[in-house]
Amino acid sequence: HNSLSDETWVISNAAEQKLLKKIISNSKKLEEYVGVMGKYGIKTGLTEAFVLDPSKAEELFQINPKNRNHIFPFLSGREIKPYLSGTSSNYLIKFEKGFTNKNGGSQPENWFRTEFPDLAMHFDQFKEKAQARADKGDFYWELRACDYYDLFQKPKIMYQVLQVKPCFIYDEDGLFCNNSMWFIPTSDKVLLGILNSSMGWWLISKYCSAIQNGYQLIWKYFSQIPIAIGNAPVRQEVKNAVEEILLVKKLNPSADTSVQESAIDQLVYQLYGLSPEEIALVEGS
Repeated sequence: HNSLSDETWVISNAAEQKLLKKIISNSKKLEEYVGVMGKYGIKTGLTEAFVLDPSKAEELFQINPKNRNHIFPFLSGREIKPYLSGTSSNYLIKFEKGFTNKNGGSQPENWFRTEFPDLAMHFDQFKEKAQARADKGDFYWELRACDYYDLFQKPKIMYQVLQVKPCFIYDEDGLFCNNSMWFIPTSDKVLLGILNSSMGWWLISKYCSAIQNGYQLIWKYFSQIPIAIGNAPVRQEVKNAVEEILLVKKLNPSADTSVQESAIDQLVYQLYGLSPEEIALVEGS
């Protein structure tokens, strides 16, 4: 009872509580470690209008090269595997709220139809449904307001909200995603290694809500997991191993990187200062 506080409760047995207390003393909460909140993916309000298959996207690229500035690779959670930078099977049309009014002068709709006639024609077939969305931009071809659209095009760690095993990827190719995924705006590859490790999964299991065979990574709770700090030499080893996996996966997405991943597991245990007995506790959970 004395160990309970007004912060997130972690229900574990005595041995696990003792280990968590040790870990927390040499760590920072994820939200403090990265210094920024996690961000959720795009809510279009009408997938059929805003999400394109590759053939349609390529057609629009060929018709008007300017369309490339507004059509981006778009991931759904089911398309990702640990570490591997996702290969999207769809594309997102992105005109954010305010874009048309900002650029279109006194006749923004006429300007849009002149500048992007093919996209205007595309959206016209969904006009009634697009206008009926509760959450949209100033025009039916615009997405809702969002103050971090630019962060999608910077390095980030992306992850599924519902996970049955660790599944975090590193993206620096400007991928967008739907709201079954979230992302952390950071280029920290040590963090990527921690989150994909056995230790990271154990911590997720202690802080996040259980679902069938896995966990729900709601930011309110996921953001509280303790991330190891210090031990620069080991951190560098983790980073090197993660970069090796990313390179191998980029060259061959189906490559077996289990050896490197096992090495990262052991390095992460070192980062957290675990003894053989504590490692056995984590791996036996």
